[in-house]
Amino acid sequence: MRPSPMAARAASGCSSAALAFFRLRPLARAARLAPAGRSAFGATAACRGRLVDSVLQELRSRRRVRVSARIGLQGTKELSDSKIEKRTIQKGLLLEFHKDSERSLLAVVERPDGKKNWVVTDQNGILSSIKPQQVTYVVPGTMDFDCSRIAEFLEKAQDLLDPTILECAWMELSEKDKSVTVEEFADIVYGSKESLESYCAHFLLSRDIVYFVKVESRGSSIYQPRPSAQVDELLRRKLAKEAADKELEEFVHLLKSAKALPLGSKPPKNSWLMEEKVKQKIESLQAYAVDACNDEQRRMAGNILKAMGFARTSSAALKLLINVGYFPVHVNLDLFRYDVQTTYTEKVLSVAEELLVDCPDSDKHVRKDLSNLRVYAIDVDEADEVCFYYCCPHIFRKKLNYINSLLTDKSVEYYFLVTQLDDALSATRLPDGRIKVWIHV
Repeated sequence: MRPSPMAARAASGCSSAALAFFRLRPLARAARLAPAGRSAFGATAACRGRLVDSVLQELRSRRRVRVSARIGLQGTKELSDSKIEKRTIQKGLLLEFHKDSERSLLAVVERPDGKKNWVVTDQNGILSSIKPQQVTYVVPGTMDFDCSRIAEFLEKAQDLLDPTILECAWMELSEKDKSVTVEEFADIVYGSKESLESYCAHFLLSRDIVYFVKVESRGSSIYQPRPSAQVDELLRRKLAKEAADKELEEFVHLLKSAKALPLGSKPPKNSWLMEEKVKQKIESLQAYAVDACNDEQRRMAGNILKAMGFARTSSAALKLLINVGYFPVHVNLDLFRYDVQTTYTEKVLSVAEELLVDCPDSDKHVRKDLSNLRVYAIDVDEADEVCFYYCCPHIFRKKLNYINSLLTDKSVEYYFLVTQLDDALSATRLPDGRIKVWIHV
């Protein structure tokens, strides 16, 4: 019988602590005990094969009943209330509490704070007042714990926090649909219910999102193994999320590298569009900047902006795209907002060039180039409206009260222009002392 993928993965990936649960030797030790004359690789491969068979045999053997009997393990529906112990908070206990939505810390209880709250000293040496609802676990066997020993306690815990233990234990417990308390789990995987092992068991179970689910019973927590189909689906999602996180990390690195370059050395725009994964992310930022994104683009752009330390706003996305050189400094967002084509093939560009050569500007002799004039406007920097007024003085008197005096002055020569600036003017002094004014409408 061939081993299942999960059994093979468990056998090859479990640590020494996890294999101890199955009463098996680690692979490295098995290789060292190989007979003389056999290569280390051959011995390791042979031992690995025997190890897989041993795990399968151990998992399916009725002899595992003695393990359950030794710890008094019971089914989910048969879990007795005597197995569940709710510890009360008191001075000197070591506990774990939620500092905020993203952090959990270890702390020692110092004293009561009012009727319900408690003052604790956390692992960083900071005094805090916490509510009972913030407490996630009270470490057993830690009466009169010294807060100066928390760092040492955490350092020892790191050696036992092996996530592969969860998969091995899940395989053992799921076949019998057995639920366990934290201390029972610690006894199974570590062979001890002491404070350090119990805390490590709590740490692994409480942060696991694949193999076990937490259920409540009279205020205390027990953990139940998930069904196999659910575990497979959660593993698939976990791997997909890890791959997406890695892609995001690589893209953020590209953005930071481009942002750090001087203006003349930024990567060209087409370099962001060559690879499909990079193209999707940069286009999500572009759509977010012009407020024309779908839900997926909004989610992706928001994650990118957060990773870059920007606010999740369209103006922040625009600033980022300018900083990396994807957008020019004076970009016309309307072109992107209304999906106006801005790039053309070489064939189209060559035809346009021919038209410019063959069709000269017939009105050039009657038009005046006023692009050298300085324009003054009473408006904000972002003004982009177009004013549709006829170039008649009486209309300007109604619209532009602030230049009424100029319009009634006979020494002023008027030139009315159509531009994107509303309520603006330019002026130059003529040789005879008069002022020539251009009104922009």
